[in-house]
Amino acid sequence: MIDTFLKTLKLLGVFCLGSLGFAFIVNGVVTTGPKYGDEWVGVLFLIMLALVLEIWIYKKFYKKWRIVFLNYMITHFAAFFAMIPCFFLFLAGYADQVGIVFLGIWFPIAYFSVSQLDYFKRLELKVKEQQAQIDGFTDQKVKILKQIETMKARLDNQRRYGK
Repeated sequence: MIDTFLKTLKLLGVFCLGSLGFAFIVNGVVTTGPKYGDEWVGVLFLIMLALVLEIWIYKKFYKKWRIVFLNYMITHFAAFFAMIPCFFLFLAGYADQVGIVFLGIWFPIAYFSVSQLDYFKRLELKVKEQQAQIDGFTDQKVKILKQIETMKARLDNQRRYGK
């Protein structure tokens, strides 16, 4: 439980760091307002660069690509559902409570998702252990079958040749 809590706090920190970098670049690009059609290509390029920077930040904290993308999906899934009520609060004039509501919704979703990842990891380990046991039984079965074949051959030889 504490381990999951600490993983979720780390995920929150990585999410804030990555999202701040992304928001900073996108905000700087969009507020300048491209005037011509050719400038939009540059805007799209800079937005892609911001996305790469965000994923690079995740990669710095989580080494395996599988874990990087799982955590990226968890944080953005939680952020999507946390932003919906925050958007309506902001429109209703409660802008000072948006951050608290965002964290109040984001954190439980991320915590549950991280605990599910840990659960699936434990299940994968159990399956590997059971597969190793099955492989061990299969090897033993093959050895026993070879011994039975050898004993049958000895019995046949004993019947044929006497001793």
